Amino acid sequence: MGSFGATEQLWFFAGGIAVFILIQIAGLIKTVAGRPSGMKELKQAEEVLARHKMSVYSYIPTIGMDDTELRDALDLAAMHGKVILNADGQVVGRLLPKPESNVETRLRLIVDNTK
Repeated sequence: MGSFGATEQLWFFAGGIAVFILIQIAGLIKTVAGRPSGMKELKQAEEVLARHKMSVYSYIPTIGMDDTELRDALDLAAMHGKVILNADGQVVGRLLPKPESNVETRLRLIVDNTK
């Protein structure tokens, strides 16, 4: 067997990177797919908390942040369940208001049938 030329080496390198990326994506899919959707469990947890006069809100730490690096760091920390405080001990970001329970939330498909 002869030695590989620059083109062949480049193709092997690109193939190796592609395999690495596919393995990483497969691992991410396996991690996400392995998690239960949790909607039923979350509803049950909210009911228990409501009986104890507690409320559950969604937290978005990046509201009002223009700095991309800071916003990415806040998102990452929040994805890991962390609540971020500023130097004054105040929560960074906002809690989202809960939707009203009597509001219809179903989406409707609107199709243009004039064509």
